Amino acid sequence: MTIQILKSCVGIYRSRMWNSFNPFYWLGIVVLLPKHLFEYLGVNGDKVIVKIFNIIWWAFSSVVTVVLLRENATAVNDFVKDLLK
Repeated sequence: MTIQILKSCVGIYRSRMWNSFNPFYWLGIVVLLPKHLFEYLGVNGDKVIVKIFNIIWWAFSSVVTVVLLRENATAVNDFVKDLLK
């Protein structure tokens, strides 16, 4: 029984290790950051307050992204040109 539990622990930590390299995993974390924070604090992720904070987070991050891209448009443009060479 102990060996079976240890084998399952190895499988769990192996999947967590691969998730640390997975960009889609990190994208999901960033997009749903308030939900993950509330779940960490013990609040159910299906509550209305969590959904409201998610909407506020999406609006805030969208505005910040647009502002940062406008301020750094030339640097982003140069970076993309360098990638396409």
